[in-house]
Amino acid sequence: MAEQNENSWFFQNAANFITALGFIFLVRLWVVMATVPEEILAVTILVGAIGLTDFFDGWVARRFHIVSTFGKAIDRLRDKLFICSVLAFLVWISSESLAGSMLINTLTIALAVGVIILEGVLLIFWVVGIAKKLDLSSRRAGKIKMFCQFFVAIIWLISLVWEKYYAYPLLRFSVYLLDVILVIAIICACKSCQHYYQRYTKT
Repeated sequence: MAEQNENSWFFQNAANFITALGFIFLVRLWVVMATVPEEILAVTILVGAIGLTDFFDGWVARRFHIVSTFGKAIDRLRDKLFICSVLAFLVWISSESLAGSMLINTLTIALAVGVIILEGVLLIFWVVGIAKKLDLSSRRAGKIKMFCQFFVAIIWLISLVWEKYYAYPLLRFSVYLLDVILVIAIICACKSCQHYYQRYTKT
């Protein structure tokens, strides 16, 4: 009986274990970005690994009906810490090589910073939701926002990797795509903020 209970506990927390693995990858990513920022390929691999954990923890939770409030909370926290740190890193290492135009450089940096600020606002909503024990589930806008942000990070990093190993300024062309996706992410983030504000003020 004890063994069955133990197995049941591990099964019920399978998605949380995957999320925890994502946190481990995130800490490793922070170490790499802080100590060897020139290792863009390593950063890209770690970002991809974190993205996989983000996909699979949600898939496992839904597939086996083990969605929990705790799981939603830590998943949101990891997503926000992840995207804010990655975008800040990308702005830091490539602010001077985004494109030939200063206007495009400034626009891209401003959009990335805008995403970081909005994620900070959403983090405040997350804290309020935890404190008041409110529903932390995201709507379609939140899911689209996270997908766009991850897509931006991957495209940006791949462009930097390509430039490093093939000496071709791919980022100067992909930056226009990045700007469009960042705009979509900002719109979705604003909708998410509005959604959480309306949800929390009704309680």
